[in-house]
Amino acid sequence: MADPPDGLVIDTTGADHLHGGEDVMLSTIVQRFAASGVEARAAIADTWGAAHAGARFATRSTLVIPRGETAPHLRRLPIAALRLQPDIVTGLRTLGFDRVGDLLDQPREPLALRFGPEIGRRLDQALGNVGEPIEPFREAEIVEVRRVFAEPIGAAETIARYIAKIVEAL
Repeated sequence: MADPPDGLVIDTTGADHLHGGEDVMLSTIVQRFAASGVEARAAIADTWGAAHAGARFATRSTLVIPRGETAPHLRRLPIAALRLQPDIVTGLRTLGFDRVGDLLDQPREPLALRFGPEIGRRLDQALGNVGEPIEPFREAEIVEVRRVFAEPIGAAETIARYIAKIVEAL
């Protein structure tokens, strides 16, 4: 699934053992992107929100957040790691909130009154308190064009002419 503006979300559940474990799998993915000239960062976590935060805001290019250790890892990341709207991030910074841990240490009600429900929702998603389903990318239907002939065609010019017509139809 796309994670705009430049990210991918991949559910790797059950696949890490096929690649030598989570750390090896992530390193391999990042190295393959690098070999293609693309700088990549990757993270595995219990939740999409935590993996997003780790991949985009951790200091390393790969990060595996062990099960049950999401909150301690999120605490030190900037509040922008929660995928909050820019105006909410600006407002929170104005009030002195810089890190996710600053928000985790506060009662949610005053924040919700001032900024709406998004802060609580994003915290709950990142911590796994509420679900955040990953909608898989589905390819469009296969496009197909056919041309049936009464008899076999053997001339290269005829084949080329009909291939051109089929390509146009696509």
